[in-house]
Amino acid sequence: MSFLKGTNALPMVEAFAKQFPLSGNIARPTSLSVDMFDRWADALGYLSLQAERDTINTLRNSVRYRINYGACSPPWVKMGNLSFHIGVKDHGISYVVQPALEAFDRMIDKLPAQVASVTQTKYRALQILRESGDFAHLPPALQVRITMGEGLAGRLVRDVQHAVNEVNREFTMIQHQLKKLGLVNTNGGVRQLLEVDTSADNAEEMDDQAGSELMG
Repeated sequence: MSFLKGTNALPMVEAFAKQFPLSGNIARPTSLSVDMFDRWADALGYLSLQAERDTINTLRNSVRYRINYGACSPPWVKMGNLSFHIGVKDHGISYVVQPALEAFDRMIDKLPAQVASVTQTKYRALQILRESGDFAHLPPALQVRITMGEGLAGRLVRDVQHAVNEVNREFTMIQHQLKKLGLVNTNGGVRQLLEVDTSADNAEEMDDQAGSELMG
């Protein structure tokens, strides 16, 4: 089975949405325990509760990721359905089903702090350790791990910068094309997109190659 095909996931998405529909109350979203999710998935043959724990965990994650992908795919939305996302809560013992935009907003709120923790704190600490005199006294295996950790953090910086540049360029092109069309959107969707100021983003865009050289 392909876990990257929204169309292939539609039956699974439909079955989940029927069993655990979106709540009409934003303050009280649909919630379910991981055990409830497992029993639902087992009943439909998406996983087997008779399997080993590690296998169940792997299949559970795969099923949830597949549903999340399919529930936000164009085919699902074109069928007249609302996109949704199954998020983790209570330290992993339960799930919450939310509209995709609301779940996305929550993830965005956490993202800056998470990225900053890696790029500004962990990356710098690993780099300083590797360049310090202490590094030579560490066991070889630990030296390799530190070097790999620094490389992963540095790659995140480069990947984020590249992705930001790509999004900014694409967004600007969309704005230009919408302006040429001269569309008037009665519900304000076009207007709000055109009002987003991208001048600062484009002015501060870092060249991908320059960013790579900067991060080593």
